[in-house]
Amino acid sequence: MLTHIVLWNFKESAEGGTRTENMARVRDLLLSLPAKIPEIRRFEVHADVGIDPSAASMCLVSEFEDADALARYAVHPEHKAVSAFIGKVREGRSVIDYVV
Repeated sequence: MLTHIVLWNFKESAEGGTRTENMARVRDLLLSLPAKIPEIRRFEVHADVGIDPSAASMCLVSEFEDADALARYAVHPEHKAVSAFIGKVREGRSVIDYVV
């Protein structure tokens, strides 16, 4: 099983929305993906609770069968559409992939 974790920081405002509004929209968009992309085995989206000011704003914790499944997810049109929006409203991104 491959775990794929993404961390984002969001702009104060972008695409007509505030940071909070865009984070809510990103969360909704991301959580719509498991019903559309069969490669997804697990998908969790969490917003930071604000304890550490240097923390990321939001994270995605997801699991895929293997690297090939992650690669298919990455190019899936539904994922590409969500990723395009996230690219417009984020100001930073980090990712880690590991095998469990």
